[in-house]
This record gives sequence, structure tokens and C-alpha cells, in this order.
Amino acid sequence: MEEEKIFYSIKEGIKTCEFTKIKVAYLREERNKLLQETDWIFLPDVVIDENKLNIIKQYRQELRDFINRLLNDEIKCHIIEDDDDFKRKYFPKLILDDIEPTDELPQQPLTEPLNETTEPSTEV
Repeated sequence: MEEEKIFYSIKEGIKTCEFTKIKVAYLREERNKLLQETDWIFLPDVVIDENKLNIIKQYRQELRDFINRLLNDEIKCHIIEDDDDFKRKYFPKLILDDIEPTDELPQQPLTEPLNETTEPSTEV
């Protein structure tokens, strides 16, 4: 016998259920962490392929829209699921062609760092 899927209205639950309020606050924090993981890409000294940049921008927009979509019941989900299962099932994913899909991007710029031992040039 197949299990029936019952979805909980986040829109209604946020008004009446303390658990839902806490869960949504937690999900906002997790969403903010994911946004922070890609902040470095927008630093002025980072060089990145334009296609990848557009994919990352789209991913970031999907993350920003995620909570609103959740609160408007546009995303049918089980809010009481384990946090990791919930994130894995419902959060937007960032997948770039030449990078293995992971939970996060590497926390390093795509450019080589400047050699810190090099003295500044004094040429005029």
C-alpha cells in the first residue's frame, strides 16, 4: 500500500504554530549561509566565466525567493522533516558543469593570490 503524502500549509502554520515559526527562522538562517558561501564570487578581483556567473546569480535568486515561495505554499513540503532531509529535498541546488555537485562551493577565489613577499613596485 502506497503512503499518502500529506503536505502542511506553511502559510497557515506560521500564524498559529510555534514550531513552524522556529523552523522557518532556521531555514532562513540556512539560506543565508548558502548565500554567503557564494559572496566571494562577486569580489572585484575574481575572474569567472560569464555562464557560470549567470548560473550562480540564478541560484542566489532562487535562494532569496525560496522563503517567500515556502510562505505562500508554492512549495509543497513536509516542514516537520529532519533538517538535513528537508534541505536536501527542497532547497535550490547549485550545479556547475565542471564542478561536482556538492552542498557548497569551495571557499576560495578562482584566481591566484598575490605573492605576499613581493615588494610593491616603485617605478614611475
